[in-house]
Amino acid sequence: MSEPDPSATELVDPDEGDDTVVDPEAYLREGDAMLPATLSGISGAWIGGLVAASTGCALAVVGLTLPWAGLSSDSPGRPRFVYVSDFGPALGPTAAALLVISAMLAGVAFASRSRLGAMLRSVTALIMMLGAVATLAITVYLVRGQTLNVADQDTGSTVEITVQSATPATGAFLYAFGAILLALGTVASTRLPAPLVQDSRTTEVAKAVAVLRTALRWVMTLLALGLAVASIALPWYRQNPATGRSEGMVTAVTVGDIHLWQGTYRVGLIAGILLYVATLVAAQVGAYRAATVLRGIGMMVSTVVVTILLVGLAALRRGDPVGDRVVNWVNPAPHAAAGYFVAIAAMIALLCSIALLSYTTTPESAATTGDEPPSADMGDE
Repeated sequence: MSEPDPSATELVDPDEGDDTVVDPEAYLREGDAMLPATLSGISGAWIGGLVAASTGCALAVVGLTLPWAGLSSDSPGRPRFVYVSDFGPALGPTAAALLVISAMLAGVAFASRSRLGAMLRSVTALIMMLGAVATLAITVYLVRGQTLNVADQDTGSTVEITVQSATPATGAFLYAFGAILLALGTVASTRLPAPLVQDSRTTEVAKAVAVLRTALRWVMTLLALGLAVASIALPWYRQNPATGRSEGMVTAVTVGDIHLWQGTYRVGLIAGILLYVATLVAAQVGAYRAATVLRGIGMMVSTVVVTILLVGLAALRRGDPVGDRVVNWVNPAPHAAAGYFVAIAAMIALLCSIALLSYTTTPESAATTGDEPPSADMGDE
């Protein structure tokens, strides 16, 4: 048997026998040196968020072009499907403007690793959650009792109808879904944190801001809890009993609607308080990424509840019955009472207290907890 030639080169498969598990974030960090500074720190969550935000923006744009709602009136026949442009000069342009502004802010948030980018992430998420819920609520409640000129599906002519009720259609649901997807994608746009740079002047300013922020947060928290208790004890609406010719009149807002808003408020209040506590616990144990996500969800929940209550208040303030509006008739429509206003104030205070949540750490403490220290933008995400 011939001996192997020592000068021969042996070909070895580099992947053979390599069982090393590669950390995705570590792999992306090692590739940062090959990327421009503006693209460094990209994570898998960032890429997924970009896909979600782009998809949501496209779906919302498509939703604006589809039938928006089905309207029913006192005239017989099937519901008439209308587009967002048929609701007057306000709803359609406002929905489109919110989408354009949010998409621009989301683009800046995806490209930024600064505090400004973190603030834009929060602002964009809140704007889109507000827009998604407000468009649906306005379509359902504020259009009641209005007189609209819509196209007759059979003859093609324009007819004037007084809206009794409205049901969101494909366009409204697609716009709302796209807006929520854009908000969630923007929240995931956090880049991998850069190494912390300690500066004595920056540290002193950060400590002063943290103290002030904590004091304001506790003030808003105590205010929110006090207002929440008052909102449960006080009445939410008052209503005059219908008499005479007003007994058969249909109102734009019913007592059942108010009870639905009240139930939504109570569920949102409990969820907001639980998310507030969960964020504090997560930050205390060093789970900063979980705290960031919980804080963002808490702000979204509070925004949704505030939006529903404000749209309901606008519908109640109209206070006009659908159909004939004769001044000397008794108005049987319900009107907002003290509990309703206190509930709105309580949710706004809770939203502010969740937004003021902040957490900071040092590299030493991060090493003991095993979690990444938050970058400058994670504390304000």
